[in-house]
Amino acid sequence: MDLRARRLSLLFTIIFTIFFWTAAIRVLFLLYSPYPPSPAGPKILIEIPAGTGLKGTAKILARNGIIPSIPVFVLFGYVRGASAEIKAGTYEFSLPVAPVQLLRDLASGRIKVYRVTIPEGYNLFQIAEALAAAGITVREGFLQAARDPGLLSDLKIPGASAEGFLYPDTYYFARGINPELVVQKMAGKFWEIFAPLWEEAGPETKSSLTPERIVILASVIEKETADPAERPLIAAAFLNRLKKKMRLDSDPTVIYGIWDMFNGNLRRKDLENPTPYNTYRIHGLPAGPIANPGRDSLWAVLHPAPVPYLYFVSRNDGTHQFSSTLTEHNRWVYQYQKSRRPVSPKSPAGIEQKGRRAKKAK
Repeated sequence: MDLRARRLSLLFTIIFTIFFWTAAIRVLFLLYSPYPPSPAGPKILIEIPAGTGLKGTAKILARNGIIPSIPVFVLFGYVRGASAEIKAGTYEFSLPVAPVQLLRDLASGRIKVYRVTIPEGYNLFQIAEALAAAGITVREGFLQAARDPGLLSDLKIPGASAEGFLYPDTYYFARGINPELVVQKMAGKFWEIFAPLWEEAGPETKSSLTPERIVILASVIEKETADPAERPLIAAAFLNRLKKKMRLDSDPTVIYGIWDMFNGNLRRKDLENPTPYNTYRIHGLPAGPIANPGRDSLWAVLHPAPVPYLYFVSRNDGTHQFSSTLTEHNRWVYQYQKSRRPVSPKSPAGIEQKGRRAKKAK
């Protein structure tokens, strides 16, 4: 090769090298520099539909002004082997953000989760509505999952639904999550709380109460009072009534049995409606849990107060007056009903009719 040819070759090498490194530096700059170039931007939500590939994802990001170059992002994704790893879901990014970080988040599935709090005492229908309001699941989809016999069997939940076994707590779920995963999460939390309570229960308790009966009774207690200090007393009253073959006469059980028709006003004819949950008409516990109890109510069933109470009536201030005899109870009923007219029944034997029913049960 003559001198002129060697010089041309060297020149082309130098130009190629300069071009290559310039391009490489440019690509690295585009990948690792936060974009868009602003000190601090807003948070932005991006939805990546299921089945969206790397190129489709890049177009979504570019359309929302999150990446500066579609080809660079796609090329880097292929080099990193992330072309088949993009996870569907809702993502939240704080702008500016480096494209390389975007790719990590998308490949790892670091999707946006939403906080939802399920209060103690919510029933299955209220939980479904809370999840739907948060955009986490569709109401009917959740109810269907909570009644799936196969799922209930896997979760060791007796009965026809997960009612009572969905622990009330604060959860974080992605929007559009499979409802079965929500049921699994909440039921898993229930068993996590219940297992140690059951383990520490005495042999006498375990011989007289099954986990299912504990949950049913705890759900009724949960709806009868919001005061944790009263729950062992109410548990004692109910357990004493069950031992004496007396009806529980609990208004919340009646309401659950007519949930779809209940308008907030419990009427006398509702107390006579023969549903499997109406403890004014049936002896023993209702057909299943009427709500999802918290730890205090579960604990109360396993540790009832050592008292002879059989009756209690609302004091109209969130607490209850307890009695051991029907005569004493009727006096309290008269006093508290007289101080507040009209009275909407809120507790077992909370009106004179309840006293008469309890007397018959004896």
